[in-house]
Order: sequence, then structure tokens, then C-alpha cells
Amino acid sequence: EWDAGMDPSGAMIQRWLAQFNLRVFGMHMQGTNLTLSVAYRQQLEGAQVYRAPAVGGSLTLYIAKPFGIEGLFRYHFDSTPSAGTTVGGMRVEGGTFLEFKFLRFYGTYFLEPEWRNTGTRVDRMGIILGTKLYF
Repeated sequence: EWDAGMDPSGAMIQRWLAQFNLRVFGMHMQGTNLTLSVAYRQQLEGAQVYRAPAVGGSLTLYIAKPFGIEGLFRYHFDSTPSAGTTVGGMRVEGGTFLEFKFLRFYGTYFLEPEWRNTGTRVDRMGIILGTKLYF
């Protein structure tokens, strides 16, 4: 997973996440399932590099054949210090989907608070709309 954006001061931020998933309940992604994850996250802010592990889980629950809900929680541990600053945070997601065979339309609300040892906190939140293809 990779994303990029700007912080409030206008500096470029790039983040990537490498994740290992273990499905503890359910047979596949297009069925009710519970998945646990362990991840490694890196965030680049100009010359500053923050690296940290993360843990979490996700749940997909089918309410009816083509309709369901999804949720995700991921905790980002405090990063390695960069210029004396550490970054930690979490991500929470919740949403619904409508599925037609191999095509899924979804809507998700996310909240991603991020804190630093300097006492600064940034809350990112929003809605993600999209499609997923399964093949």
C-alpha cells in the first residue's frame, strides 16, 4: 500500500506499508472473514524518515448475498526517531459494499489520528468510494 499527500505546512509526505495477513476465519476474500495483520510502515517527510511496525485486523461480514459491511483497525507503534521526533498513530475504517460476481462497489469512512512526541496531533478523516475487481 502506498500513498502521498501534503501536510498542513505544504511539505510532501509519502507513506508505504508492507503487510502480512493471516485469515483466522473464512475461506476467501469474497466471503465472511476475519483477518489479522502485521505490518511495517515507512513515512517520508522531506529529509525525515519514520519507520515503525503496525498490527491490526479486518472483518468482512455479508448481510445478504450481494451486500455486506467491512471494518478495519490498525495500530501504528511509535517510529524510530528522526531528528528527535517519533510518529505513532492508528487507522480505523468502516464501510459497506454491494457486489456483483467479480465486481465490488464500496464506500468507506476512515479516521487516522497521528501523534508525535512533540505534542502535535493530526487527524486525517474522510470517505473513500471505489470499485474492486476480483479474479
